[in-house]
Amino acid sequence: KLVENALDKLDPDANKAVGEPVSLEEREQGSLGAMGAGQWTGQFRTRPHALLDVRPLTCVDEWIGALSRGARRTLAKAAAQDFSVEARPIRGGEPAPHSSLAHFRCVVEHEVRLLAADGDPNDFFDALGQAIGRYRNCASQAGEIREYRDAATGSVIAFAHEVTKGRVIRGQWFYATDAASSNYVWFHSVRDLVERAIADPSVDMVDLG
Repeated sequence: KLVENALDKLDPDANKAVGEPVSLEEREQGSLGAMGAGQWTGQFRTRPHALLDVRPLTCVDEWIGALSRGARRTLAKAAAQDFSVEARPIRGGEPAPHSSLAHFRCVVEHEVRLLAADGDPNDFFDALGQAIGRYRNCASQAGEIREYRDAATGSVIAFAHEVTKGRVIRGQWFYATDAASSNYVWFHSVRDLVERAIADPSVDMVDLG
């Protein structure tokens, strides 16, 4: 009965943004914790991030050329995939563009794939709980998303959430469906982020996560 009632209330448009219209100030404040505040306030330590100084680089191919053969091969496969990418800014006072059922599905599939791959029901519900928390955090923060859609169906298959502060641009969140994970979408998002950072004279460093 609960499922039936929920389905009755479900908007047929899975791409409709239905999130809370959070103010820009609240979004910026909500982004600080994920940008390392827990470390620089001494609350806790997390794993170090991959920081790339793009100032010496003239093009993305120069960066790729310095990587290992396996990494270069993977990035080449990512570039050959057939999907569309659209930049969508997160605006204050409006629902986040990724606060839709389609984007939530990306988060759920991503977390279930990582945390409940062995099929244990307890792991599944743990992964679902993680997905809900991460989705709420992501949809309440500032920045912009890079939305990936399948070229054939037009459906959302992944999104990368980026935040810029000062002269640093950070790959904040990334979530993808099972299909997108096997099509190298994350690697495409990393390459795209580095390429745009190199081309932007206002950016010195990239936080690849």
